[in-house]
Amino acid sequence: MSNIANSFASREGWVSSRVGVLITPASSNRLPSQPVNTGVLEQFLLVGCQIDVSDGATFGLGSSFGPQANVTISGQPGASIGVGGQLTPSISSKIMPGRIAEISLGQKTLSTNRASIRVRRVHISVDGCAGPTTVRTVVRFSASSPTADDTLNVYSARMWL
Repeated sequence: MSNIANSFASREGWVSSRVGVLITPASSNRLPSQPVNTGVLEQFLLVGCQIDVSDGATFGLGSSFGPQANVTISGQPGASIGVGGQLTPSISSKIMPGRIAEISLGQKTLSTNRASIRVRRVHISVDGCAGPTTVRTVVRFSASSPTADDTLNVYSARMWL
């Protein structure tokens, strides 16, 4: 949705999501070879900005006024004297490549074989960004057993702000 500031370089939106993890045996007749000692479920957003204009813009106005004299030698020789002036507007901005930020939406340590994290209508606001702005939900599950540490990341489709 359009942002409340009505700025070309700001975006805002809301995100709701629910993620969960359930640890089960690989099949009904096979038990895991190692017990899971610890497990952590995390949910976060990746927010991408195409062009960073957070340093702002500078607006200026240059001017020059004063006497002018012109002399013509070729063709018909002549001279003119007068007063003149000029105004020159200028705009400058420092444009940098976009950036990606990570926003935590929660972390849950497993105390049983399951866990979940639910967020509803989380407000996202991005300022100082020109061009498209996108968000992606990421779920990370890390588990540790006596013989291995494993981490799995799952990414949602990209959503436009």
